[in-house]
Amino acid sequence: MEHVALYQQWQENQLDEVAALTLLRWVEEWCARAPEHRLNDQGSLLTVDLYWPARSDKPLLQVDGFGRIWFYHDRLGSDGLLRALEGHFGDVFGELEPGPVSCLRPKFWQGALPELSQLLKQHL
Repeated sequence: MEHVALYQQWQENQLDEVAALTLLRWVEEWCARAPEHRLNDQGSLLTVDLYWPARSDKPLLQVDGFGRIWFYHDRLGSDGLLRALEGHFGDVFGELEPGPVSCLRPKFWQGALPELSQLLKQHL
């Protein structure tokens, strides 16, 4: 389990054990699927960055120590993934986020990670 420190940070930031374990399994799955991934331990907030170098040299997705899943619009490309995410998650996708970034907070991804994975598999 490569991401133990991140799991611990999720629990410190009030993610319950079931949600933290679910997210940990999801992160491990997507670290295996992404061509590259990196655990960033800079500062007080840990992140796991998931890269698809054919699309961008920067991460397309990022999961942080609060359990938020970040999506960077300009790196996703124009293949419909952003529209699919917005269509599935509605207004909660990117709620209160300025600029070219959207975020799924834990209360919105809980119970929906299989659907999120399916959307990602279709577009990445």
